[in-house]
Amino acid sequence: MRMTHFSDSERLGHEQFYRARAFASGSVLFGHELHDAQAGDLLVVAQTDLRAVEVIRRDGSVAATIPLAGGVVVSAEQMRLARNRQAERRSRLQSGARRLGANDRLPAQSAQADRAPANDTTPPIGGLIVDSTVGFG
Repeated sequence: MRMTHFSDSERLGHEQFYRARAFASGSVLFGHELHDAQAGDLLVVAQTDLRAVEVIRRDGSVAATIPLAGGVVVSAEQMRLARNRQAERRSRLQSGARRLGANDRLPAQSAQADRAPANDTTPPIGGLIVDSTVGFG
């Protein structure tokens, strides 16, 4: 998990899950993320589960808060496709580990990964682009 520190402000990073007894971990499907960008002397931060973009000054005070609309409800088909992509990535990782002779060091995650947590709605944004010519009082 990535933490961003800017003055006295901290935000969480990429949403992950961990199952210690099953030796399973990974990304939460349709997980929330932190997006940040610098715009001049300002930091622009979007933590998608908070449904807002904050513009933060160097002293940690908030110059502006921009609301975000909610995400889109995930359909059964979207969930199926996301789980299939996750299984394909896992398969490629295990195939590469076998080629390197490290397969015995990878825990068998197939059953656990298929039950990876998933959010019912998508994050409202997938990235952040800023225009540093725009001023915030």
